[in-house]
Amino acid sequence: MVTGGEGSGRGGAGRGRDDVGESGSGDAQSGTGGGTGGGGMGSGGVGAVACTITPTLTPSTAIPTVATVTFTTSLGELTSAEIEFGPALGTTRMVAPVDLAEPTYATVLVGMKPKTSYAYRIRVTSSAGTCLSDDYSLTTGELQTVPELTVTITDPPHHDPGFLILTNGLATSSVRVSIIDPDGTVVWLPPAGTPLSGTTARAHLSWDAKRLVAIDVNYPKDGFGVITSITMDGSDSKTLDGASAVHHDLTAIPGGVAALAWAPSTDTLPAGPSSLIEFLDSGETKTVVADLSTLYDSGGHANSVHYYDADHSYTIGDPLANAYVKITRDGELVWQFGGANPKDPTKFFAGVTPWEVNHGHHLSADGTFAFFNNAHSPDSSNVLVYQLDAGSMQATRSASFPVPPSAQFGDVQHLPNGNFLVTASNSGKIFEVTPAGSVVMTIDRGPSAGFGYTEFRKSLYGPPPY
Repeated sequence: MVTGGEGSGRGGAGRGRDDVGESGSGDAQSGTGGGTGGGGMGSGGVGAVACTITPTLTPSTAIPTVATVTFTTSLGELTSAEIEFGPALGTTRMVAPVDLAEPTYATVLVGMKPKTSYAYRIRVTSSAGTCLSDDYSLTTGELQTVPELTVTITDPPHHDPGFLILTNGLATSSVRVSIIDPDGTVVWLPPAGTPLSGTTARAHLSWDAKRLVAIDVNYPKDGFGVITSITMDGSDSKTLDGASAVHHDLTAIPGGVAALAWAPSTDTLPAGPSSLIEFLDSGETKTVVADLSTLYDSGGHANSVHYYDADHSYTIGDPLANAYVKITRDGELVWQFGGANPKDPTKFFAGVTPWEVNHGHHLSADGTFAFFNNAHSPDSSNVLVYQLDAGSMQATRSASFPVPPSAQFGDVQHLPNGNFLVTASNSGKIFEVTPAGSVVMTIDRGPSAGFGYTEFRKSLYGPPPY
């Protein structure tokens, strides 16, 4: 469990960020398990105003590393608010944005290490200015049955630290979903009894990051596909209706998730058409494309999907077609990368060297397209990186390097610092690799445990990094 401690009062003007001062005087205390504390008076710094902020800490009874903060404040008509939190006496702070529409501004603190002391403080802003509370303390509890991971950072200056959302893929591990922090420490596990499938392929945070959503592998098709949705404090978990045919991959979208599903006409495997279906928070479903093989030749067995809000589009990979396509949210083809016999030759990238079998992929805003080429080699798979020019429909390979073999799954994500996060799923290894192929970080789970797809996030708040 998480326990609340005393709030430390600060007198007068404090260090201050660029725009506001630290909180002022106050003798705040919070009770064990989540009491309330008196608020500090903001002072000092440009735009600072005085106010009271009174928080209440409620530990999660389901996930010992998570707590919810609610508060009241004398500052009226808030325009924004956030909660800064980090290890007690430390300088590194995470920031949780406050949803002003939530009753009592309830905000979940997530990403904290087990059995560790933390401090948090609340920053509120109105048209009158900004006010910062005193610091308050909490201590996290212990997580049970954490996955065994060996994390080695070999080149810290070139490492891009962030959180990783992991799944077990086809492995038999009982730990099906977990989140690790930049140090490799497990900071989040679903509550015991959560209805996750034994083979979990992908887990994403929802668009607003208030829930974690996971999908079953469901391959071969068994009619037991599952999408599980869990609040980040573990207080609620549910399976989505109408998802028995889903398989392999899903992606967060505004107002829900989109998932690959076996089309109703699928009778045999491994071949067989797939659909792309949106599962909306309203409970409605929308079929974007009923049969993806109508968009490209010799495929239909889609296995990876991403959504891009910038242009309301999806990219989808198919290992039977050895190709990827980009489509609009209305299901119209934008382009085809790889494969053969394009339905529309004007939307087909030139400059692509053919490959065999693909899974996870990532398209960056600058046109960098990276994907996992399984190759079905006993020795290695490959990561292939291209630069796509959608204006000229020209693709130029910019990087390639071998990685441990993975006959199924395998994933790549282009990181903010330019490196690539590579998941060799069947080999149970994750690498952070520079564009030149130098390994700066390794995570080893062992082939008996393995991974599914992986997601890197700088923060566990806000929309996904695509």
